[in-house]
Amino acid sequence: MDPARLQDFLENKKRVIEEQMQEMKEIIPLLQTREKSDEETKAEIFSGWKGMETVYRMLREHMKKGQTNYVFGASKGEDEERVRLFFNRHVSLLSQKGIKQKIMVL
Repeated sequence: MDPARLQDFLENKKRVIEEQMQEMKEIIPLLQTREKSDEETKAEIFSGWKGMETVYRMLREHMKKGQTNYVFGASKGEDEERVRLFFNRHVSLLSQKGIKQKIMVL
């Protein structure tokens, strides 16, 4: 590969980061305006593929048409093909319900 392609590679990374920064600028005000709740905070831990499938199924069941799901810190994982197939199916199911999804991949 021509070493000059390194500059193209870095320019592409820069463009992606700039796009992510713009998305963050849109998301931060939404997060800041959310009212704090006096409700008790609950947490559950899900692990592995089954855990991820469960979480995303629950998400699809609870979200309503017109809402947007934001995912932060996602990665391609060790099995990129399986991840791609999973998210293609997930996004398709969200789309059928009129729900959007934005993912920030790190």
